[in-house]
Amino acid sequence: MSKILVMMSTYNGSLYIKEQLDSVINQKEVDVDIFIRDDGSSDKTISIIKEYCKNCNNIHFEQGDNLKPSGSFMWLIQNSAIQNYDYFAFCDQDDVWLEDKLISAVKQIKDYDKIPVLYYCATCNVDKELNAIGSLYTDTVHTTSLLDSIATGSLIPGCTMVFNKELMHLLKQGSPCFVTMHDTWAHLICLSCGGTVIGDSTPHILYRQHENNVIGSMKKNVFERIARAKRIENKFSLMVSEIGKYYKSYMSKDNKEIINLVSNYKHSLLLKFKLILKIQRSSLSNSGKCFFILKIIYGCF
Repeated sequence: MSKILVMMSTYNGSLYIKEQLDSVINQKEVDVDIFIRDDGSSDKTISIIKEYCKNCNNIHFEQGDNLKPSGSFMWLIQNSAIQNYDYFAFCDQDDVWLEDKLISAVKQIKDYDKIPVLYYCATCNVDKELNAIGSLYTDTVHTTSLLDSIATGSLIPGCTMVFNKELMHLLKQGSPCFVTMHDTWAHLICLSCGGTVIGDSTPHILYRQHENNVIGSMKKNVFERIARAKRIENKFSLMVSEIGKYYKSYMSKDNKEIINLVSNYKHSLLLKFKLILKIQRSSLSNSGKCFFILKIIYGCF
């Protein structure tokens, strides 16, 4: 039976965390440990988790200062034991996992034991009462290409990710100063270092959308969306430069070129031109190409 470490960051999640924890504990056909880091909650989240720890010997709990979601998950990566586990997964605090979520991932990635591999699945989007309101899945044509994934900002929710020990080894090697989100970082590291990304179009998670989501699929105030986009885009090329800093020795010649172009395009008209040419040859839609090219021209990526 495969041994899986589930990494969960919590922050004022008392409203839904019991459902989330129960759904992880009740995963079938796998042996699960849960490593939780609380990011400075002021509600009942901590007391709820401590109560679970009394009754479950497979939960390890740490408390810390507020690092925000990305920082908290990066802390979990750096402080997770690796030798005792076959696979690793990220977990939010407010979803519900179907009982086959982890075993479905294992079945698809178990034969990849020599290279980094990252699995993700579709989501069944639900409201706060778990009523279905839609679904979310990004086709692998966009998630298996390094350039496309950089251009789109990565479109894989971290709560759907499961990955192997080879990728976890790589993630532990980097200590980046600039990361937009931990899941984007994991996705891009996998692709940059020659790994495989596997998509599953079957939903194995109820992806809860509510007013307190950090990042959700529900419509947000247009000003909030614009503000968040600016915050992320102002850091994205910096994050890509961190990939080059820590992982260049693992990259193919083509991937090194992509990382270099994205990291340095703001400093050279020639590099901007080369990056635009690469985008024009990518599998992005015409509108996607135009949007990204505009961001390159104006240096806002």
